[in-house]
Amino acid sequence: MNIKTLISNSIRVIIYLTIPILVFIIFYIFQDLSETGKSLSKSILNRTIKETELQIKMFINPIENSLKIIKEQGELGFFNNFENERLNQFFIPILKNTNHLSSVILANSLGEEYLLIQEDSTWLNRMTFFKNSNRKVVRSRWKYSDNNKKQLLNEWLLEREQDNNPIVTDWYTEAINHNKYEWTNPYFFDTTNQVGVTASIKWESKFRDTIIKHVIALDILLQDLSNFTTHLTVSKNGMAFIFSQNGNILGFPKKQLYQNNDTLKKYTLRHYSKLMDEDINKPITKWIEKKRTNNPFTIKLHQQDWWAQIHKYEVTENKSLFIAVIVPENDFLEKTNQTKQLIIWSFLFIAFLVVIIISGYNEKRKIINLLEKQKDEITQYNRELNQQNEEITSQRDEIEQQKNIIEDIHQEVSQSIDYATRLQQSILPEETILKKYFSQHFVLFNPKDKVSGDFYWWTHLEETTIVTASDCTGHGIPGSLMSMLGVSFLREIVQKQGVTDTSIILQKLRQEIIKALRQTGESGTQKDGMDMALISINDKTKKLQYSGANNPLYIITERTISNLENLTGLVDNSSYLLYELRPDKMPIGIYNKMDPFKTHEIQLQKGDQLYMFSDGFADQFGGPKGKKFKYKPFKKLILENAHLSMNQQQDILYQTFINWKASEEQIDDVVILGIKI
Repeated sequence: MNIKTLISNSIRVIIYLTIPILVFIIFYIFQDLSETGKSLSKSILNRTIKETELQIKMFINPIENSLKIIKEQGELGFFNNFENERLNQFFIPILKNTNHLSSVILANSLGEEYLLIQEDSTWLNRMTFFKNSNRKVVRSRWKYSDNNKKQLLNEWLLEREQDNNPIVTDWYTEAINHNKYEWTNPYFFDTTNQVGVTASIKWESKFRDTIIKHVIALDILLQDLSNFTTHLTVSKNGMAFIFSQNGNILGFPKKQLYQNNDTLKKYTLRHYSKLMDEDINKPITKWIEKKRTNNPFTIKLHQQDWWAQIHKYEVTENKSLFIAVIVPENDFLEKTNQTKQLIIWSFLFIAFLVVIIISGYNEKRKIINLLEKQKDEITQYNRELNQQNEEITSQRDEIEQQKNIIEDIHQEVSQSIDYATRLQQSILPEETILKKYFSQHFVLFNPKDKVSGDFYWWTHLEETTIVTASDCTGHGIPGSLMSMLGVSFLREIVQKQGVTDTSIILQKLRQEIIKALRQTGESGTQKDGMDMALISINDKTKKLQYSGANNPLYIITERTISNLENLTGLVDNSSYLLYELRPDKMPIGIYNKMDPFKTHEIQLQKGDQLYMFSDGFADQFGGPKGKKFKYKPFKKLILENAHLSMNQQQDILYQTFINWKASEEQIDDVVILGIKI
């Protein structure tokens, strides 16, 4: 036997042995695919539970954020006076901006109560108070127009409600007995006859040596939660539903029966055992038999094997919801069966190739070395391809998982920011006051993000109009929180305490900011604050007061003002003069210099123009060299357009900013106020 024959026979033996080895490998792969089916079922169940948990968080978090903001206002004393008109102005924007909110209830330990609910295009109040030691319950109906003008439609006293006592309600006692947010069990609201829950939280205040306990409660409709589960795609035939601790169904599975809102209203809050729906009854019953296990388990439904898992979601320490997910095995077995068929066809194809190789081997002995070499190359190439495919598949799965997590986080953050934007916009003042007391004005407000650290504010007190433009530390969410804090303190100082002297306003505001942020000035502690230009103008005498914390005031006029620096040389042949009132070089907040703020007084005349602004415009990078805009070109831009109307000036300022910024990123919030006397 020559060497070539020996090699040929050895190859035949190897080829014959390859076939049973391939059969063993395929059997092993089939076994592994069965385990993969189980893992896939657990993955679908866990993914759906996480998706449902995220929806519940998105449902709950805006409510708790609203309660937090309302409590902070309450601790500042905003709700000590039960005046329905003032309270309506605060709570109506909250109800308008939160779709699943039904009503707002405010009560205290004195037995007083304020209720607000929307009915069609009107707003209904119920006020409970004491008069001559007798409890009075008065209802009133209001209509508010788009420009916030109110109209009292009717008001009446209900004798049958005289025994109304809010402090004995579940939502009041739940909040009083706990220090955090509390949620009631689901129930039918008396006001709307719809299913919902009530979230509440307490705070305390002191009045004439008496501690008064306050509770704010928000009624939340559960219809949005039901709509989510009835449209949730788990798998091809999988479903999910939500039920309460006592077995009442809150969110129904994706079935034709529950696609109608009237049907949802009919069946919501029914006990699972009374629904006669085995897709709900069997999973819960089996789960109870298994001692409320957190692990997946199998059930028999519609003559098929199904996987099920029930997960506990804690709303508070003593309030929980349960998320149930059920998936038929066929949904994920389809994928494994397709893989099995692919392996079988691959095996048949390989076997066919082996037969061809064996039958033609003797006839092609002359080229056996070449074939062996090609075979080795193909085997190595296939091995490398398989390895690359495995790496690509692993990377793809990891990227997809990271993409889903990022999308979920992005969606939740975006919704929170949208809600914060609506809250910030609701505290900014309407332009009615400026239109009434000044001939012209403009407000250029261009935040870097959806919410802003810059803000503007004005009010009118007796014969004085107070106006400010402010730049808080930072931008985005941190800056917006500072801006809301600034507006709240300005309302307290000016509107409640009646202070109109600009330097005193800044000093009081600085005290409140330091107190609220607990600033000590020690090394390493935070020194957040705000820069501000604040003016007050007497409506009759047109006398101006200005005080500034790092932010100046520009005055453009056609007359000469003594004792002020004239910056007119910025523009040739201009008939207008530009004066800058310089601020105190210290912010509203803790600082190494804490001197009293100065008050500048100037007699204005008709036609004078005033400008207040933050540093966002002048500090913006852009232009052909990517440099800052700076203040000198900013002054020149205002001065050379002073002959135009305020609206035209606003358009020119905005377009100049956009053209200068071009493709550069906006680095800070921008606010500019212009007023013409």
